[in-house]
Amino acid sequence: MLHGRRRLVRLMTVTAAGAGVLAGLAGCAGTNGPQAATATRAWTAPDPLAGLTGQAVAVKATADAAAARSLVMNGTVSQSGASYALDLGIKRGQGCSGTVGISGKGTVKLTVVGTTVYLNPDKKFWTAVGGANASAVIGLLDGRYIKVPPDDPSASSFTALCDISTLIGSGGQPGTVTREPLTALNGRRVIPLKVSDGSTDYVTDTSAPQLFEAVAPKGAQEAGRLTFSFGAPVTVAAPPASQVIDGAQLGLGPGGPTLA
Repeated sequence: MLHGRRRLVRLMTVTAAGAGVLAGLAGCAGTNGPQAATATRAWTAPDPLAGLTGQAVAVKATADAAAARSLVMNGTVSQSGASYALDLGIKRGQGCSGTVGISGKGTVKLTVVGTTVYLNPDKKFWTAVGGANASAVIGLLDGRYIKVPPDDPSASSFTALCDISTLIGSGGQPGTVTREPLTALNGRRVIPLKVSDGSTDYVTDTSAPQLFEAVAPKGAQEAGRLTFSFGAPVTVAAPPASQVIDGAQLGLGPGGPTLA
C-alpha cells in the first residue's frame, strides 16, 4: 500500500504543481494547515481480521481500494511550509471534481473529464499570485474555468490526481508495518497500521478492509491527514461551454507556463 507519507507526498507534488502553473499563467496574462480533529477510543469486539499481520491487512485494503468504482477524499496536506486543503471526488474511468485550497492564496476548483482538465481559481488566488496583473486576469476570466490544452505539461499531473489506482498504488512498503490494537475513529472500528516512517494508515475492521484515513505526523517535512470514502456517489461533468475559456488563448501549452 502507498502508506501515509508517500501518499501525501504524491498529492502534494500534484497540488503544488497546479499552484505553479496557475501562478505562471497570471504572470503571462498580465504553514501548515489545521489538522482535522480525530476522536479515538479503545474497542473490544470480535475481529474479522484476527490473526492477519499488518502487512496482510495492508495488502487486502490496497486491493480493495485499487478496484473501487469511486473515491471521495478530503483533508489537509503540507510540505515546506505550504498547506493544501483537498476536497475531491473521483470516479473511475471518468475523472474527478472538487477543490484544492492553497494556504494564503485561495481556492481552485478542479474538474477533470477523461483527459480534459478545467481549472477555476477564485479571486483571492489571482490576487495573491497575479501581482500587478491580478485585476486584468480576474476581469478576463470573469469567473470562468480555464480549459487546459491536452498538450500542456500540466495536464498529466492533474489527470494523475484523478486516477484511483495511481493515487493508492500497489508498490512495495516504505518500511515495517505494525498492526496496533483495534480502536474507533469517527464512529468506525478501525485497525491502525503503523509504518516505520512515522505515518499511520487506519483501515476498517471488516472482512473486506478499506482505507479510512491516512496520517503523516505534524512537524515532518511532509505532513497531513486525509480521509477516504470508497464507493461514495461522485458526479463528474464538464462545466457549461459558456463558463469555459480555452487555456491556449492565455498562453498555456508547449512553451507556455510550466510546472517546473
